[in-house]
Amino acid sequence: MVVGAIAEKKSGPDKVISRKLVHIVSSLLWIICWYFFGCSIHWIVLNGIGALILGIITFSNRMTAFYGEDAKKSYGIFYFSLSTFIVALICYLIGEEVYLYTGIAYYCLALGDGFAPIVAKLLKKFNVEIMTGKTLFGSLTVFLVSFLSTLVFSLIFDMHLGLLFIFSIASLCCIMEFYGLKGIDNLLIEFSVFGYLLLYHFGYVTPVLEIVILVSPFIAFLAIGLKGLTVSGGICGMILFYSVAFFGRDHIPVLAVTILFVVATAVSFITQKVLQQRNAGGTVKYARTGKQLFAVGFVAVICLIVYYFTGQNIFLVFYFLSLTEQFADSMASDIGRLTRGKNIDIIRLRPIEKGISGGVSLLGTICALISCMLLPFVPLLFRTISLTVFFAVAAIAFVGTLIDSVLGSLFQALYVCEVCGQKTENAVHCGHETRIVKGFKWMDNTSVNLFAGILTCALGTLLLLL
Repeated sequence: MVVGAIAEKKSGPDKVISRKLVHIVSSLLWIICWYFFGCSIHWIVLNGIGALILGIITFSNRMTAFYGEDAKKSYGIFYFSLSTFIVALICYLIGEEVYLYTGIAYYCLALGDGFAPIVAKLLKKFNVEIMTGKTLFGSLTVFLVSFLSTLVFSLIFDMHLGLLFIFSIASLCCIMEFYGLKGIDNLLIEFSVFGYLLLYHFGYVTPVLEIVILVSPFIAFLAIGLKGLTVSGGICGMILFYSVAFFGRDHIPVLAVTILFVVATAVSFITQKVLQQRNAGGTVKYARTGKQLFAVGFVAVICLIVYYFTGQNIFLVFYFLSLTEQFADSMASDIGRLTRGKNIDIIRLRPIEKGISGGVSLLGTICALISCMLLPFVPLLFRTISLTVFFAVAAIAFVGTLIDSVLGSLFQALYVCEVCGQKTENAVHCGHETRIVKGFKWMDNTSVNLFAGILTCALGTLLLLL
């Protein structure tokens, strides 16, 4: 803190940089603790006292004495101290064999997150802002510094960490810093790296998981940059992919969910462009939110978790079934918007406006049928499922898309705008609250997708078991 304050007074740098100097200078603390205390109770007590003092200073607004008004925007320095204390406590409870992992996690946080804004500021003229507060060079700096820190640590202490694993640690730091807004990255980086190292120590890290974590930042940058995902969608997607890589035991589940999101995002992007060219009454929002990704992946991940702990292949089949139904429904919904013909309400059998749930079209139905054959072809190609199961999954998934339409027609909330008179699925339109004319307020499109996924797997349970 003193170094940061002196630097600010002498050279007048940005307050963010003076805060990050605290990050960098504090990297000396781990060396001091390692030399004098090691994995001992004294190390825990000192960290605990530091976290307590910083907590009192931060939440009593005393931190402004060091950082001025800028300190009110973030509790980052307290999170930094708190995460270090908790990691130290967990290490002490597990044992000295994981002590060096705390050093790697600490240096990834202290140096990686410390240098990122400094480099971003120095290269401001050439930098690219990916989203608010996060730049390309800042994220790449976290990646590079975290990689070098872990590599040097491994070499000095003869830890024999593989190169792919070290790269994956750097990527994990990068993605946590990217999504760690308002100082929360000071918790996420150290927790995630230390947790990942513990999984590695106990033999739970597979090459598939390493590769997924390695490529995740680049996919996140692309998805956010192309507006294929919102921030919440990116976070939920990251959790989904990591869960599939960990519980899937193989590359086939990861490949299937990757195809789903890549194809679905590309089709949504193209659909929007086509509708814009047609001037079809506004644009289509194709950026997926966290709620939407949760609805898509929740049932599938639950099936995969059960498969991981039981080893029963039937749950792996349910995983592919759930993904296939969600994929087919997405394709039918997006491509169905391009139809020149009418959409028909699946229950009332009368014309319905395009984009309103419960409506089906010939084009959308054909797309759903084709999509039901496409996704399960991945496990069939790798002989994870048989030809009989392939056709069963495709057929049940297609029925699931019809169930989705039925639920949308019967129960999903439909509103009328009091200003323009247009029917909509949004509770607010033209800047005013809309009037509900059908369904339940709590039943939106995300809820319909979630219930459709559950009912599809329930139907699959009956048919596949019989």
